[in-house]
Amino acid sequence: GASEADDKKSLEKELKKFKKKLRQIGELEEKQKSGVELSDEQLAKLKTKGDMEEKIEEINKKLELL
Repeated sequence: GASEADDKKSLEKELKKFKKKLRQIGELEEKQKSGVELSDEQLAKLKTKGDMEEKIEEINKKLELL
């Protein structure tokens, strides 16, 4: 029904958000590899990579069920 469509929309929105964060983390990793010194904030962001990947996986599973 309507709520399922809403669920799907909000999940897809979340997925986009997490994928964007993961992409930013990837860019930070590249910078770090090329010798750029990262700020504490950026280093903290790198530590969230595993969480982001888990959340993306979780959302993908939920979307498959809809």
